[in-house]
Amino acid sequence: MAGRRNLEKTKPEDAVKTLEKKFEECMSSFQARLESSQPNITSLTNDFIMFKETMKTALEILKKQVQSLTLLTDDIDNRSRRKFLLIRGIEESDTENCIDTVINLVT
Repeated sequence: MAGRRNLEKTKPEDAVKTLEKKFEECMSSFQARLESSQPNITSLTNDFIMFKETMKTALEILKKQVQSLTLLTDDIDNRSRRKFLLIRGIEESDTENCIDTVINLVT
């Protein structure tokens, strides 16, 4: 669990590299057992269960990081809009004077 929490707090690129490394290790172990002269069903089952849990953990971590990045992007987007006032229902033109348009709207 501690390793999982550390991955959740790392940069997405670093977390993906760590997860790729773990994935490769699990797959190598699984492949080696499959290629052995007499694969043991119990060990293959255990390897598969470990691989399945690793993939579930990886997906959960990636989901949390995507959610975090989505929230950060939304926050940045919302902050950039704070200085704008949008008025709907007024036609725009390339030659309009914004100040005159607002004064005519208010008066």
